[in-house]
Amino acid sequence: MKKVVPTVVFICFFLLGAVGSLSAQPYGKVLKKSKADRLFGSVLVSSKMSVKEFTQIIGGSSNTVMLNILKKQLYILGDKRKVLYPAKTTVDSTTVFHVFSKSKVVELLKASKDTTIKVELRKKHLTVTHGMSTLEYSVDCPPWCF
Repeated sequence: MKKVVPTVVFICFFLLGAVGSLSAQPYGKVLKKSKADRLFGSVLVSSKMSVKEFTQIIGGSSNTVMLNILKKQLYILGDKRKVLYPAKTTVDSTTVFHVFSKSKVVELLKASKDTTIKVELRKKHLTVTHGMSTLEYSVDCPPWCF
């Protein structure tokens, strides 16, 4: 019994550290638009927004930006799935959103002086395009909600 307790404590600390490192790593990668088109296929549905409005909306989140297009409507969530856009709406906790680190979204916004940003649904991916750069490699929430 004396050997079991330290082992269980070690395993608990190991698991806590692993979960902590998952939430600390950045999610998303900025690619050239042409490479994203080759990797992820053509855009099926797109939602366009001014960079100014998008920047104001994501200002309501510190660490993450969660995106999805549901019934042709763009939804933007922040930390802990707080709905940022459209205002005064709710989303079901089981609806999957694509999570990007806010730092990666900001990196994308700095990649171009274009005045619009497009959130795009492709066959199996959600991408965000600004100018000639595209952001992908998100994680799904659920199950990975931060």
